[in-house]
Amino acid sequence: MAPTSCPGTCSRPATSTTPSRGCRRCSARSSRARASPTSPRSSRRSATTQISFKDKGIESPADLEGKNVGSWGFGNEWELFAGMQDAGVGLKDISLVQQAFDMNAFPAGDIDAAQAMTYNEYARVPESVNPDTGELFQPEDLNVIDWNDVGTAMLQGRHLGLHRAS
Repeated sequence: MAPTSCPGTCSRPATSTTPSRGCRRCSARSSRARASPTSPRSSRRSATTQISFKDKGIESPADLEGKNVGSWGFGNEWELFAGMQDAGVGLKDISLVQQAFDMNAFPAGDIDAAQAMTYNEYARVPESVNPDTGELFQPEDLNVIDWNDVGTAMLQGRHLGLHRAS
């Protein structure tokens, strides 16, 4: 295999780079680098979404008006609030529900639009049984408001390098 140069600006030989960490001198990553959920290449998007069942008709932040809207709080509500504000929906226009992390209130119908991380809570819904059919819920049963698409996404602490090494 012929040696190649660093993909960044320092032009060091490829032997001084590793795909997962990049160049030791300029931190540039090669095109072979795999993006992981915590790597800078893949973490420039928020994982926070607001999900609802299709029959609720919630397809955008404007549709949250008059609905029971779940949020965990603890700083996770800002994307939701910013999206609502951009759509002209105020806190007085919704019923804000303190949402538990277990997602039980969502399939039970207590929350019309629930906060869900793409890597965690969103995945729990298809593991739940639809009481009307006795079958598992399917992704097609859901509408998803992706705050990245809305333009109000915010990165979580682990994406900003604020997490602690264990």
